[in-house]
Amino acid sequence: MKSIHSKSFADVWNALYHATNPGHDKERWGVDGLEWVRERHGFSGRDHAFRIECHTLTYGQKGQNSWSLLVVVERWWQPGGKDALRTSEWRCVLRGRASDVLAWFGKHKARLDRGVPPAP
Repeated sequence: MKSIHSKSFADVWNALYHATNPGHDKERWGVDGLEWVRERHGFSGRDHAFRIECHTLTYGQKGQNSWSLLVVVERWWQPGGKDALRTSEWRCVLRGRASDVLAWFGKHKARLDRGVPPAP
């Protein structure tokens, strides 16, 4: 993973999200020292609907190697439709260094690749 904006990072983020929140019913949970908070915002109208999920991931206390990452996932679809009309995702480091974020996710990618479940 070269960047938090890369497809490889998005793949690891999504794999970790699905592994640690099966069914996507949790709004707050922990993963190996990381606090993960998900907020959902949505609208459903006559001709379209959308949902925006804001994920704030915070690792460590303020200080060395601590960081906070915001991941925003936006989905648009027609009411009653199952297939998304448009999906977009973006990420931003709110606090800390992107290299520390990449290191943490790299460690967990290696664990997922070996079939080791994430620690709570």
